[in-house]
Amino acid sequence: MWKWIVIAMILVGFGCAQDNAMMVSDNTTLFNGTADPSHTAQDSKIFLTTDPVPFRDGYKLLGEIKVLTVWWGGFDPVYQEMANKALEIGADAVVEMKTWRQPAGGSWAAPQASGMAIQVNDEKFDFTKMSGKWWTGRVTIKVKTSQPEGVEGNFGDSKK
Repeated sequence: MWKWIVIAMILVGFGCAQDNAMMVSDNTTLFNGTADPSHTAQDSKIFLTTDPVPFRDGYKLLGEIKVLTVWWGGFDPVYQEMANKALEIGADAVVEMKTWRQPAGGSWAAPQASGMAIQVNDEKFDFTKMSGKWWTGRVTIKVKTSQPEGVEGNFGDSKK
């Protein structure tokens, strides 16, 4: 009987797995691609949009950025972290952004985001044809990563 209970617990555990299943005390920003930090975005501003790139030429795809948080909160700190990472890797914009909430660390619905970082190499590239928002990179916004009041257990402290 115990054997079946253990097997059922393992299957349920794998069914609940997620990108950041092991994150319990810190937020993470991931990048999968090729950075070009020698390129600097104009005025340190990064364009964030859910739109795909409407042009075939004039840009270089750098890779995917993911921002994973572990506590409940709004999306503004997630967008800011996305802009900071994009600036760090030499991108001008993050396109095809997706946002969602998922259980992580100390929250049942922590904000998450992903998107494709691009570097614009054509002066004629027109962001006005896309919906989205400009974010200034390298601004530090504290993301709540400390343990909320009334929650027992040791979840660690923020490094941000």
